[in-house]
Amino acid sequence: MAWLIGLCGCAASPVAGTAAEGSRRPAPSTMALLRGATSAHEHARSAADVERLLATARRLGIERVVIVGSDRRTLEGQGELYGGLDHNNALLVAAAGQDPRVIPFAAVDPTRPAALARLEHWIDRGARGLKLYSGHALFYREPLDAPRAMALYRLAEDRGLPLVFHVNTARYGAEFERVLQQHRDLRVNCPHFCLQLTRPDRLRRWLERYPNLWLDVSFGFYVHQGFRLVSEDRGALRRLILRHADRFLWSADLVVDETLDQAGIVAAWRAYLAMLAAREFEHEGRRYHGLDLPPAVVRQILVDNPRAWLGDAAKTKQNQPAGR
Repeated sequence: MAWLIGLCGCAASPVAGTAAEGSRRPAPSTMALLRGATSAHEHARSAADVERLLATARRLGIERVVIVGSDRRTLEGQGELYGGLDHNNALLVAAAGQDPRVIPFAAVDPTRPAALARLEHWIDRGARGLKLYSGHALFYREPLDAPRAMALYRLAEDRGLPLVFHVNTARYGAEFERVLQQHRDLRVNCPHFCLQLTRPDRLRRWLERYPNLWLDVSFGFYVHQGFRLVSEDRGALRRLILRHADRFLWSADLVVDETLDQAGIVAAWRAYLAMLAAREFEHEGRRYHGLDLPPAVVRQILVDNPRAWLGDAAKTKQNQPAGR
């Protein structure tokens, strides 16, 4: 995700000077905005990590957490691309059978001949969305609008599955647009502001052209670079969000493993809430300008927009027994 700096060509400085304690993080009344919220994009390595993530969600009153299938490269930073993916998919659909807060998104490799069958397999076992890494430069193997990939989008579209689609739009933007053009009923979350945080004009054109496109506000591993860029150009980004308030989703893109405890999860979710709701905020000792959005808009991003993006996937379901 070095795209955050590469696209900008510079790194904005955090807010200088000393901030009052109340401006460093959301006030308690602001944290109440999380009641009934949906986090649209997280990862978890093990069953214990899923439970810790959900325990934190329960503590904060968060209603749903979209947890996406992840390979060992994503979860551990090493290993073969797509290695261990079926194991993590199985873990998530099993967790959803135990706790309705979990919305499991199965991940598949769209370049494999069996991709369509694998997605159908996970749908039958309870997957309620699709996660694709194929637009990430590390995972990119063939055009995003290649025939095999288009068949996968068509299946997701026909079955009403929402999609989390990581796309390096600086490299593959034209291919991504062709997917959006040809699959108008495919509800797509392009995370990290679709990797165009420094191009709000381009994001505006896409949001106006493609009503099936949503953007989540996470930055994953590059949280401080992202917060710096928001702080640098918050005026343009704030205007974009206010103009298209129904098209943004809240998440942190956390990779929850044994090194991340509940306090760390709370701190990350609090920081992304503060980025939206506060004028200034602090995260891990660094201070930033926030977007200072009206509470009604923040609630729309946290509660209403995920329902529109998820559609039927937001409804509580029980998993099918294995093998059906």
